[in-house]
Amino acid sequence: MTETEFVARISQRLRRANVRYQTNVGISGILVDLLIEAPDGRRVVVEAKRWKTLKSANVSSALNQRRLLQEATGADRVYLVFEGLKRNQPSKGLLTEEGLFNTLTRELGIQVVKGADVLLSQEEILSENEVLEEEKSYIFVAMPFSAEFEDVYYMAMGPAAESVNTVCRRVDYESFVGDVMEEVKRLIKGSVAVIVDVSRSNPNVLFEAGLAHAMGRKTIQICSTSPKKLPFDIRNLKTVPYRQGQVHRLKDELTRELKSVLGKK
Repeated sequence: MTETEFVARISQRLRRANVRYQTNVGISGILVDLLIEAPDGRRVVVEAKRWKTLKSANVSSALNQRRLLQEATGADRVYLVFEGLKRNQPSKGLLTEEGLFNTLTRELGIQVVKGADVLLSQEEILSENEVLEEEKSYIFVAMPFSAEFEDVYYMAMGPAAESVNTVCRRVDYESFVGDVMEEVKRLIKGSVAVIVDVSRSNPNVLFEAGLAHAMGRKTIQICSTSPKKLPFDIRNLKTVPYRQGQVHRLKDELTRELKSVLGKK
């Protein structure tokens, strides 16, 4: 089961239970898989993960992501749902598909059909994975995929994107089938601008930065490490410096830069 099918399966169970929800929705400039609206007004964010196992390092990363997502979106609850999770951890927000619905039943009184009763057609899967580019402009983000940079994404890039009525998208949070580099090219091509975090001169990030420049995308370069260690080709490009932990200051800088490159006040 792909992540798209996983999200569509959860969505169909919500729809059959007459629960109000949205898929692929931007909140505070961050794209989330599902936003559930409870009858009493509470908002629940659900992110589907296809990780088959949760090792200690993954658990730490998942908990950090959940904390930042809740802080960034202001949702009442944030749950990460794993296809391969062996044991539910409701207090930590780490759940299986059935664990999610059991929790929603306890907290919101939602009654849903059993997962085994849900069969998805290709049309239903596609309907839950609408082409986002046609609905909302987005900023492509190229950055190191490391836990220590997650606050930069959630607390600085997301709010800055929201300030210009866009959302952030990064390839490791996308659901797609096929070659990852083809997906990177597609996302860069469809973006209105690109934010590139060249901290530590990550090779993948530098490659994506090169693609963005080659495609003529408006690019904002940021860095938290010494600019003297950057490759010669990008060292002299305008770079927004920042320090780890000072995400609110970076948010203000990115907001100004995005408004400038996109011609917005």
